[in-house]
Amino acid sequence: MSELEMVPVVDVEAEEKHGGLVKKILETKKDYEKLQRAPRPGEKEKSLVFESAWKKEKDIVSKEIEKLRVSIQTLCKSALPLGKIMDYIQEDVDAMQNELQLWHSENKQHREALQQEQSITDCAVEPLKAELAELEQLIKDQQDKICAVKANILKNEEKIQKMVYSINLSSRR
Repeated sequence: MSELEMVPVVDVEAEEKHGGLVKKILETKKDYEKLQRAPRPGEKEKSLVFESAWKKEKDIVSKEIEKLRVSIQTLCKSALPLGKIMDYIQEDVDAMQNELQLWHSENKQHREALQQEQSITDCAVEPLKAELAELEQLIKDQQDKICAVKANILKNEEKIQKMVYSINLSSRR
């Protein structure tokens, strides 16, 4: 009863804005207020019927309120761990972003060190590359000389063969 007395009286026009549960509570309160008024002699029978209907209505409303209370408690029990998880997710995301920045900076440092070592290596290898090109040119020149000598040898062998052949021909005559 004390819960019903706390609900302020609302006009019938304003009831359209409320849900079913609030409407039932308001109707129950109005009915209760009617019962509190002194019944007229002819209304005593009506009030007994009305009172039993009102008790049924009150039981239905209390069951619905209990269901609603249980649902809200279940929701709160589920929402609290979810809220804590959400708090930890933000911390984890922040930690991952910090770690990502750390890896990016470390990657940048290693890339710069690699470029520096690459330029040092290029500077150190440059004279060796020039020397290699020089040696390759010398090898090519030597191969050209060897080819020239072989060609000369082959010409000389041909001349010798012709000379031997001409000697053979002259001795047979």
